Amino acid sequence: MVKAQINPKLVELLTHKERTAIPDSPTTSWLPGKYVMMIYKSKDQVNRNFPENHFMLTCKSCGRKGKYNVGIMLIDPNAEKITENIQTTGYFRCKHCNNAGNWEFPQEFFMRAIASLLAKSIDMGSSSDNICEFGKNQLYDGSSHTFISDGEEHLLSQLEQDPLNSFIWNRLGNLYDKGGRPELAASAFEHSLALDFFQVESYYSLGVLLFQIGELEEAALHFRKALVAAAKYDKLSAVVLRDCLSDSLDKLFYIHFHSEKEIPFVPTKKEIESIRDQEILNYIDQQLDLDVEIIPGNLQSFYPIAEIFMGKMAHRIPKRERTWEKPNVSKSKKVKKRHKRTRKK
Repeated sequence: MVKAQINPKLVELLTHKERTAIPDSPTTSWLPGKYVMMIYKSKDQVNRNFPENHFMLTCKSCGRKGKYNVGIMLIDPNAEKITENIQTTGYFRCKHCNNAGNWEFPQEFFMRAIASLLAKSIDMGSSSDNICEFGKNQLYDGSSHTFISDGEEHLLSQLEQDPLNSFIWNRLGNLYDKGGRPELAASAFEHSLALDFFQVESYYSLGVLLFQIGELEEAALHFRKALVAAAKYDKLSAVVLRDCLSDSLDKLFYIHFHSEKEIPFVPTKKEIESIRDQEILNYIDQQLDLDVEIIPGNLQSFYPIAEIFMGKMAHRIPKRERTWEKPNVSKSKKVKKRHKRTRKK
């Protein structure tokens, strides 16, 4: 029987159950989370981060063969031999014994990598073959791993030591998402949000998954929560955070109009008040009268609104790149805001 390919250590950390109570090959039903099964049943609708690339591999742990989607093959240009330590971007475990990272690759795998790189060299990088690339996958801490399942073990080991670290849970979710396992990603994202109300990246990433499977109301809820939490989130650079929020606003704008304006475009008063930070509440309330021109699909047109929800985090954006105080704000309001800043100095 084909296994669900889920690491039992993940289930152990998510559920706090004893390892002996968890099967060696847990099914998807073992994953906690409101959206896990919803996303699992609609996973074909989720956009793939990398193209499919299947090979017949042999699991050295049980000796059985299976067809697996390895994703893109990444070759470190600094490696002495290009066929050594080829990284893959797909998340896969043995379909028979559920082990991972102990594989025998066919000769075809290495020949395919060499042929792809030769084609790129001949075409001076213009080859349309995107199955193999020069590059190196690294996790947030700079570590590099051959398989996504190796990276998973690395992050799970960190979470064993620090199980309440919502940031690492988010990074684990990102790893699953990029590896083509959105249901695992959803469980990790939901867990990170249970630990930290202000985990903006998990709100955003979960919102994107829900948006892609057509759960627009739930997606909108998470995009609005990302906006609400943004003023206290410092795990991203301010510029990247603004892009994240602007994409959230773009999708919220789409949802707002496709729901005949029934689903709110920006956070409701009740959602904003959930921050329970009066300084942030006052700031947002004072700024949300901006007169901006919104262009669907143009993230820069959403920058002024994104910067408002960023609060003081927006001050980390280079001043020449900020937008909320530029001419897309009416002149009278702009002068008023400038006076306020002058008085504070």
